[in-house]
Amino acid sequence: MHREHIEEIAYNIRRTRQAKRLTLRISHNGEVSISIPHYASLKQARSFLHDNLPYVRARLKEVEQRRHSVLNSMQEVECPVKGVWLPVQFRQDSSPAVDIRSSSIVISYPRQQSEVDQRVESLQFWCATTISQAQTELPQRTLELATTVKETVKRITVRDQKSRWGSCSARTRSINLNWRCVLFPDDVRDYLIYHELAHLRHANHSDAYWSLVEKWNPTYREAEQWISTHEQRLMTFTRDILSIGS
Repeated sequence: MHREHIEEIAYNIRRTRQAKRLTLRISHNGEVSISIPHYASLKQARSFLHDNLPYVRARLKEVEQRRHSVLNSMQEVECPVKGVWLPVQFRQDSSPAVDIRSSSIVISYPRQQSEVDQRVESLQFWCATTISQAQTELPQRTLELATTVKETVKRITVRDQKSRWGSCSARTRSINLNWRCVLFPDDVRDYLIYHELAHLRHANHSDAYWSLVEKWNPTYREAEQWISTHEQRLMTFTRDILSIGS
């Protein structure tokens, strides 16, 4: 990867075997990149970007406007902890930390150039901390519940799924879980895991499947209702944090 600047815009040039032509991409956090085929030169890439500068500037302006729109909607921020939305306090400190208290979350983070950057970096650090927690907690809990129902799971993966909470492959005995499940109340998190474990025996959502889920988790209907009520807010909030690059 080759990094350059044109005027005030930083961009990356990536040479890939898969590329058949020059392509321009601007990510949701404002990263500009050009993919070029093996035969193209850096000079061609620079010329390609120059020809598309009006589009790039307009797109970057949209990204920045969206970033500030999201931040403005977070003036009084709440983050979810085990299904409860707690107010966030932002503090400056020499090292980053997340302190979850009974009625609030305190996120400490080193000083940034602006209040906007401070808030973005702090919230993204909270996300990174939560994802790290999920990568430990969710596989561990899955194995515990699999043992109670006498199921064998060979692989558990925690992912950043955009719309699904989990998936299962009976053939490979593998389960994928969305990291955001760690934000659920414990009983709802357990239901999600039971839901995927049951797919190891039933690939569909047949009556037999739901009978098995109910046997393992008699209150699953309440958990389904909780997810239905809260999933949009959870998904939107976390996606927004991850998308507003600093």
